[in-house]
Amino acid sequence: MKKLILTVSLLSLAIAEVHADDVFTDAVKAGKATFQVRPRFEFVDDAGAATADPAKAFIVRTVLGYKLAPIAGITAYAEAEDIRALGDDYHVPVVQAKPAYATVVDPEGTAVNQAWLAGYGFKVGKQKVVYNNARFIGDVGFRQDDQTFTAISYEKAKLLSWLDVQASYANKVAMINGQDGDISLPIVNLKARTPLGANVTLFWAGLEGKEAAGLTVPAAGLLANTGKDKSREYRVLKIDGKKGKFLYDLSYGKQSAYADGTAANAPDAEYRDIQLGYDFGPVLVKIQQETLEQGFQTPLATLHAFNGWADRFLATPTGGLVDTNIKLSGKAAGLGLALAVHRFEAESGGKTFGNEIDASVSKTFTPQWSAMVKVAKYNGSDEITAPANQVAYSKDVLKAWAQVEYKF
Repeated sequence: MKKLILTVSLLSLAIAEVHADDVFTDAVKAGKATFQVRPRFEFVDDAGAATADPAKAFIVRTVLGYKLAPIAGITAYAEAEDIRALGDDYHVPVVQAKPAYATVVDPEGTAVNQAWLAGYGFKVGKQKVVYNNARFIGDVGFRQDDQTFTAISYEKAKLLSWLDVQASYANKVAMINGQDGDISLPIVNLKARTPLGANVTLFWAGLEGKEAAGLTVPAAGLLANTGKDKSREYRVLKIDGKKGKFLYDLSYGKQSAYADGTAANAPDAEYRDIQLGYDFGPVLVKIQQETLEQGFQTPLATLHAFNGWADRFLATPTGGLVDTNIKLSGKAAGLGLALAVHRFEAESGGKTFGNEIDASVSKTFTPQWSAMVKVAKYNGSDEITAPANQVAYSKDVLKAWAQVEYKF
């Protein structure tokens, strides 16, 4: 009898193992591969880098991923990324330093860009983390080497009929310049739909740096604003919606020191954003005024999407920043068109930093193939002559990009 029981037990285990193998094999077979190749030429002529020649960078991003079909409601995804340059006429601070050229923040390298498990609203592992319009936390998807986090995330649309919930905790960030930083980053985002049609969003994040205090650019590159002494928290109220063809998006936020942050390096400061728009049909027109008080920094945002494509204001300058702009976007002759005009001023002190004009043309040929050309021209103001860390804002910048993309 004992031998019979043992035999039956071993057979059961063998059958279960075979079944598990079959389930995994089926999940692999029913999974989906993803692929992207995006060659891009980028030109940068930066008068603020006085000793640098213009950058001429031809950089190819290649991504290969695979997502398993769900097993008991749980799926997995892994993604490898390779960034390769044809030529080396560009500068990446710290990790690929060539200061004879202007900066293009796309370092070469091969890495596991994402690797996560997901199910029942949760996602665990290395992943992209984006909140709202990515003004505070984003993936910087425009850059060839995007930004990812090692995190656990939860997202539930319609937790209640009127409430969406999103939350994360990250302990590491892989930034766009090839640097990894240890952090502690809890985030909570609550979005409520009101009977009046407006969305009301409450966002909170506590960015605690784990790197050494007092790091400065360029020694720490983009990690400079995530040092221990620069730990900060954000509390933001956002109201947005659409009434007919009229659009509105209003935000108010406060920053304060958090964890080991100091008042000198993470001061109390306010953020204000007013966006109003009207959809004319072929053209969407938006006017915006975004204000960041002195010391209000958002180092983990998708910064390229804000304050002009020339990237002159990746960090908020002394005196703060007011970006007043008008943006037009639409389609014509099968092309996507966008135009933006910015005026940049100090939030305090009354100085004008400069003006910028941005324009882009894009074309989607098929769901797989697309192309884009865009340009940004920043003209600095001669009002900025001091202090030394402000003079760069008086210098002109010209940037241009041309790319094609294939993906499935």
